Amino acid sequence: WFHEENVVVQLSEEHDIDESTMPLIVIIKHCNQIKEGDILEFQSEFLPVPGIDLLRAKGFLTWTHQPSENSYLTYISRV
Repeated sequence: WFHEENVVVQLSEEHDIDESTMPLIVIIKHCNQIKEGDILEFQSEFLPVPGIDLLRAKGFLTWTHQPSENSYLTYISRV
């Protein structure tokens, strides 16, 4: 299901999320707006396990890639 050309939203924990806001709230807001087959990419310095679990329970597909020691890319798609 993952095709890089289907990434329509890119979020970065460092640049797009205010320190006073939980990243999961922002991610869910954006995930609820994407269309079936579209992908949201979330870049973070941590593996967002609670968020991944919650999104999977809501029926989203997720895949996480770790390109370096302190960098994770989590891809989320609506099915």
